Amino acid sequence: MSSSVALKQAIDLQALLDDFPEEFIHIPPLQQKITITLYRLLAEGSAVTRQQLAQKASVTELAVDEMLNACGGVYFNDDKDIIGFLGLTIEPIGHKFIIGDQELFTTQYIKE
Repeated sequence: MSSSVALKQAIDLQALLDDFPEEFIHIPPLQQKITITLYRLLAEGSAVTRQQLAQKASVTELAVDEMLNACGGVYFNDDKDIIGFLGLTIEPIGHKFIIGDQELFTTQYIKE
């Protein structure tokens, strides 16, 4: 069963960072760039191709492949496009939350 939360106010970035595991905050700059870009693209609500991610992050597809292959928690559709990454997915699993008009899903509960 999933729960639904609509985010109606600004998110406290420092509070979010305080809840992240230490190893996530201290990943190398290239991986940070790819990770942030991937989260932003997934937040638009569509599957992300490796080529699209590489282009938007201004990195090579090899860099994208290396990072994705080194990470757990990456979800793909039948076309091998990315549909989820480290707790954020466009597929209806876990808990639903809404940002603007976009429905997204997470395996983590989000407090209102």
